[in-house]
Amino acid sequence: MPQKKHGNNPKKQISVSQEENALVQQQLTDYLKTAAALKRSSNPGQAEEALTPITSLSESAQIALLKALSKENTTEAANVLLAVNTFAPLKEARKEARRSLIRLEEARYYPQWTPPQPPAPVAAIEEATSTGPMRFWKGQYTDSRATGEIQLMLFWEQGENFKEVRTFGFLLEFWHDGVKDFFTEVSSKRQIERRMENLRAQLGGIKLVECNFAEGRSLVEEALAVNKRSGTKPHSDYTRNLPLIRKLLLDATDNSPQDDTSSSNQERALPFDEARDLFDQLMELGLDPEEQVAFFLDSWLKGDYETAYSALASDSPIREGLELEEWVARRSAWAEQAHPSQGKSEITYKRGEAEEDEDEEENVVSSVSKAETTNEPEVVEAFWSLILTDAEASKDLKELPHATAVYKATGRHWFWTKYTLVREENEWRIHSMIDAGSEALQLPPEELQRQLTEIAELAAEQLNLVEAEVEDDEEDEEDLEDEETDEIEEDEEDEEDLEEDLEDLEFEELAERFEEMMWITTRAMHYTDALITQSPEDPSLYEMGYDQASAIQENERAAAYIELQAERFPEQRGEALRKLAIAQINIARSYEANDDEDRALNFIAEAEKTLRDSIATESAPMGNILLAETLLAQNKELDEAERLLQEVLQQENIDAKETTLAEAGLGKLAQDRSEHENALSHYQRAAEISPDFPGIWFNVGFMQRQLGRLEEAEQNYQRSIDESPTETGAYAELAALYSDRGEFDEAEATLEEGLEINPEAVDLLAAMALLFINKGDLKQAKEYLDEAEDIDEEHELVQVVHQYYEAKRVEQKQERQQFKQKHKSRKPKRK
Repeated sequence: MPQKKHGNNPKKQISVSQEENALVQQQLTDYLKTAAALKRSSNPGQAEEALTPITSLSESAQIALLKALSKENTTEAANVLLAVNTFAPLKEARKEARRSLIRLEEARYYPQWTPPQPPAPVAAIEEATSTGPMRFWKGQYTDSRATGEIQLMLFWEQGENFKEVRTFGFLLEFWHDGVKDFFTEVSSKRQIERRMENLRAQLGGIKLVECNFAEGRSLVEEALAVNKRSGTKPHSDYTRNLPLIRKLLLDATDNSPQDDTSSSNQERALPFDEARDLFDQLMELGLDPEEQVAFFLDSWLKGDYETAYSALASDSPIREGLELEEWVARRSAWAEQAHPSQGKSEITYKRGEAEEDEDEEENVVSSVSKAETTNEPEVVEAFWSLILTDAEASKDLKELPHATAVYKATGRHWFWTKYTLVREENEWRIHSMIDAGSEALQLPPEELQRQLTEIAELAAEQLNLVEAEVEDDEEDEEDLEDEETDEIEEDEEDEEDLEEDLEDLEFEELAERFEEMMWITTRAMHYTDALITQSPEDPSLYEMGYDQASAIQENERAAAYIELQAERFPEQRGEALRKLAIAQINIARSYEANDDEDRALNFIAEAEKTLRDSIATESAPMGNILLAETLLAQNKELDEAERLLQEVLQQENIDAKETTLAEAGLGKLAQDRSEHENALSHYQRAAEISPDFPGIWFNVGFMQRQLGRLEEAEQNYQRSIDESPTETGAYAELAALYSDRGEFDEAEATLEEGLEINPEAVDLLAAMALLFINKGDLKQAKEYLDEAEDIDEEHELVQVVHQYYEAKRVEQKQERQQFKQKHKSRKPKRK
């Protein structure tokens, strides 16, 4: 980043009168309405009209409002800032909007609205594809298949004399993520050519290879197959534009001109099929050391031992001097006995050889730089885990180290290894492995404590760096703007490119810091494992391990630590069992999120057993609350759950959190029994005690709607949205409330607001489809329904709406036929 300047170009002071401040506060209150109006805009004129309440303010008031919007931390605020940056007539307002947008993006709030551009927005262009001229022009992709990822650009000519171009941009990843990103836009051919020239300059030595329509579609279909095979979802922008993608690409025929340039492209040295075959052979090559280790572990953990073997150097001791067939046969025989499953390659991290030097960070950077220009070996650390049924069967495998921790309930083992990689045939290959976990177990306690102290200091340092970078981003951006003022002001597009580059750099730096924090915490856990092995009588070590694992959501590992504490320290057993139950509930939730209902229910049942043991050991309010929650989750012994929660409320000196949880639990119990008044009273008491309790305002609103108190329900649904904008239930319920009153525009605006923040929310997409069915617009309803079904066609609401849509479609068809017959019968007969 550029160095900070002091004393030059002082920041312009903004003076806002009392009257202007009142207007600013009013617009700050109404910005959600502005965002909704922007969402409905279909051309630049409508977008500019939506911004009129803001752009009609004085310059100073606009600047003050834009600064305030940067602190709202919502997608709607980002959408408004993007609109001001795009359409505002005042240059200073556009610049301030851009700065505020950067601040929001640093907080991970991004605009999800696309400014409409001439000649028409997406919806109008989709209509034009069925009535106006449009044909495939050309396609290009990056010659980067060896890395497992390519950028694909496909272009369609359209409009009068085919002067305009519709662009589809894909980021395709062929190992796991499939369709990783997508965008679409309309621009002129001159703009396309200029952009592709800029892209070529940015890519350096990577070629852009031309492709025809069939080749482009084949690449996208291959990426979609990866999504299906890996269980991953295509990017949300792809999903949202799927009707258009189907129309132009997936379900279309090639209508490109006969002299398609891709057929005689000089850049492509090989026919497409041959190039694809070559790329497939090179997928595992060309990786940097970290990627190669991750690739080896992923392949090995999936049981793809042939691929794992290919990642090893020819003289690697891990190969044991065996040929491929025998090496693979030994691993396959081991797998039949040990039954390995659910392997996870959690972190790979490149380390320099001088890591023991006091100036560790500088030496790591130095070693990395040296490795780029020499053939010196690289060292990569890896932290990974694996569930094993028979751990004893693993003794003869060179690549399987000693586990530093094991969770008995699942059989998961955690490992820490270091790999040395060498250059072989101009590619990185794994030569040898060190069992770093076993080495840690052999260190004396004093050295382990020293390592943990250093790690704690490093973690604090990294945290300070992250905080400092976030705080300095605004000032650095202003300094950069000052330095480049003369050049940038002449070309606003260059200014935007420069700022985007800065944002990417800052994001990469923060992501790198976060990755390093994960590495630091995981490394610390292995040292904690070693201390527990050497000093099992120290209860604080188990608590430390539990806290470390919980911090990075390693729930199984947290359970392993606290389970040992419960077994070894009877005086702490009650509290330890409650923590164990929390970890087990979190494990159940993770299985539920992965649609593994059987394992989820098993862990809920285990949590119930743990909590009953906890209560028998030590009576505590949280034990009652957690046990009641597990009973509710299993929908069993509900009378006992009610008794447990009532006992909590009858105790003295319970804190606000425990009271809130007990009231909310009783509310849920009454709701399940359809005791709406009783449920509402419990939810309201919980809300009074803890207004920020997750989901409480939605529950209050839902009960009020059931009781017919619609105005109160509307207020609390809106409060739920304001408190928790990523929770989708309040949007759907509020929209349903509006629909019941015939206020379809308000219902649509509410659902659009929810989809801005939650673009892949199946319930909101289905609700939007239902809304358009009720409005009689089956064409629009079908688009939303298709999108919902592409994400989760098994969702209960999606299936209900699908059946309703089909019934309405048949009904509409019958009405048209009846109208035709009636109209025909009225015609006078010819004599």
